[in-house]
Amino acid sequence: MRWMLGLDLGARSRGALELAGWLRSSTGSQAKQEFAAVHVLDERLRRLLRSDQLKDVHARAERELNEVVDASPAAPDVTKRSILSASSPEHGLEEALATDACDGIVIGRIAEADERRLVRLGSVARTLLRRLPKPVIVVPPDISGAALGGGAIVLATDLGAASTAAAAFALRLSTELGRELVVVHVDPGIAVVPTFWGEPAVVPSLPRRIPADVDEWAAAVGLDRARTRLAEGPLVENIFDVAKLEHAPLIVCGSRGLDRFDRIFVSSTGVELARLADRPVAVVPAH
Repeated sequence: MRWMLGLDLGARSRGALELAGWLRSSTGSQAKQEFAAVHVLDERLRRLLRSDQLKDVHARAERELNEVVDASPAAPDVTKRSILSASSPEHGLEEALATDACDGIVIGRIAEADERRLVRLGSVARTLLRRLPKPVIVVPPDISGAALGGGAIVLATDLGAASTAAAAFALRLSTELGRELVVVHVDPGIAVVPTFWGEPAVVPSLPRRIPADVDEWAAAVGLDRARTRLAEGPLVENIFDVAKLEHAPLIVCGSRGLDRFDRIFVSSTGVELARLADRPVAVVPAH
């Protein structure tokens, strides 16, 4: 697979580079991981700096990009290194994704795995997760390749169409890495229905799921060889529990493509997983 690495050249990028190195070292001989490292400069610098100063900034960014990449275990398979100018890092990365035939982008997160802080995702991660131009993997900055679990890739699914593309992505990734794939569905037991007149209404969730439902969905999307699990209760907490039990190095989930209005009432599971997880999370757009 080919990955774009969105790097800020600071501490936030450490986990993304560690994951890239782990992907490279964990891939079997029949496949290969390839990387394109990208750093985006704010194009407003053009209006603030003289041309010679701008050249110095660009040269320094290029030098620092080479330094962080060369120090990474992924360096031998980083086939492209780019310094781009754009109105914002997220816009620059989106433009790069539109022209590069990559399978997804890997970016860092603000908060460390067990760090307690209110803001855990940066603006770039939030924007890319909202727009999802391609699959986005969010990585805590303190993750090390050596510490990533030796178990199965975990695919979290709602058993709906929004998870179909995520299933194909997870299958390809698990095949290239030679890892088992575990499909998990969480039946919350309740549903939260938004209202315009007060607190959301909490009602029993119907229909209730049984293990055969997860097996049937997995077979329908080509994952008939995957192991399945059904959990009940809080969604995010149960997915994390399964990931820990499975020693999963990575969690994959699909996106329902919520618009701004939907997000007022319903949180995105992918965003919550990426925000809170103690390991990398891949969010895959339904398209």
